[in-house]
Amino acid sequence: MKLSRSLRSCFYWFIEAYSKGELGSRRWDLTNECFDEGVLDWEAYQRAIVDPSVMKQAITVWSNNIQVDTNGVVLNEEGASFGAFQAIRYHFDNTFPYSKIVSSLEHWEVQENEFDHD
Repeated sequence: MKLSRSLRSCFYWFIEAYSKGELGSRRWDLTNECFDEGVLDWEAYQRAIVDPSVMKQAITVWSNNIQVDTNGVVLNEEGASFGAFQAIRYHFDNTFPYSKIVSSLEHWEVQENEFDHD
């Protein structure tokens, strides 16, 4: 079975936002203006997101949290992205320790899905 169009689209937009630093939500207290205003260091973000372990962590949390209905329509795009960005934020924001993650990440959220594939 192929991934639904909705899920493929959400994954595309998640990766694009991840790679461009377009975290963009005041609710998350982490917006693009944080880089422009010097609150966050753009170069530190760029170094963090190309680290394979950071990228893997973000994708793992996102993919373990994303939910789709029986028709393949994504139900919680923003929530999955929020969890993923919180999980990696401490890598580039020294004012945000891992302990500040809202709703601490559960074991199943960070469990890597390394199934065999052909």
